[in-house]
Amino acid sequence: MLPGQGVLQGSSAAASIFIFNSDILLDAYCQLAKGAAFIHPISGDIIEDKVTQYVDDTTYLLNHLGANIQDTDYSTKHDALLAQAQTNMEVWNDTL
Repeated sequence: MLPGQGVLQGSSAAASIFIFNSDILLDAYCQLAKGAAFIHPISGDIIEDKVTQYVDDTTYLLNHLGANIQDTDYSTKHDALLAQAQTNMEVWNDTL
């Protein structure tokens, strides 16, 4: 084990430090990145989600509606989604 590795795991300070860092990072990510959008089947409201957070990692959400990709050609849409996913990863990396 490297010096300092895992020092906060299980300590009483871990939760508050994690929440403090995560709130800032996730807020920045939500303002800078594109996410997934879902249309409510009854109301028609659009519900947006940029990120789903677990204990200490992040799962990125992205779809064509959230990324505002209008192209109906699947190959173009696929390439555009991959490009947006790459941008989202760079945004996350830069905010860290």
